[in-house]
Amino acid sequence: MTIICVKDGVIAADGACWYGGVKAELSKLKIVRSHDGALGGSVGDASYTEFFRVWFAGTSAREERGHYRPKDDPLVIGGDEKREFRAMWIEPDGDVIVMEQDGRPYLVGRELHAIGAAQEMAMGAMYAGASAEQAVRICVERSDAAGGEVFVERLAPAEESAVDQPSVVQMKERRPDLFDDAGKPVPGAQEAYAEWLSTVAPAGEAVAWDQTERDARAAAQKANEEWRERMGLA
Repeated sequence: MTIICVKDGVIAADGACWYGGVKAELSKLKIVRSHDGALGGSVGDASYTEFFRVWFAGTSAREERGHYRPKDDPLVIGGDEKREFRAMWIEPDGDVIVMEQDGRPYLVGRELHAIGAAQEMAMGAMYAGASAEQAVRICVERSDAAGGEVFVERLAPAEESAVDQPSVVQMKERRPDLFDDAGKPVPGAQEAYAEWLSTVAPAGEAVAWDQTERDARAAAQKANEEWRERMGLA
């Protein structure tokens, strides 16, 4: 289940979750940003995907993202072969990387790609001209393998750091009025958000938000380092 698409430096994913064959009444964020601005997501068993999120958020260089082994996760007892896992991410330079269940990443190009149960539908939509977000929305509307809210993130421009570039998710949490009924940012949302932070937000509030994000990333990196040490990978 689930669909994750990348195209033109954008990654989009549905938010649906399943318990067996039953779709849960919740929407889950499946996209994660690394320290150096790479954007990733994963599909499959929750014990794999949740640990992948923590690991990926703690990475800060492409080289670090070549050493993940999902079967070594302490959350996965015995490395059950029946459990499913697949991940995909966009490097800051635009390269699209896919990682299979064996934990070995490989380059699939810079154009577009999709992973998940509705992969064929999503790939066809993007080759026909749909954006990553549009492809996910098509899958949500037309496939039983996707659903929930649609989440979208874009690579930060090369001249900007990942911390300085506010994510769509952050903007939506802080300024929902900058989004339309479909959940998409309205024209000029990025500029309006930046102006609001500098002139409208209470003094020190923007700094506190940035610090909270840095603390969260530091905690994720620490958790990753501790796990690697326990597994003898440090």
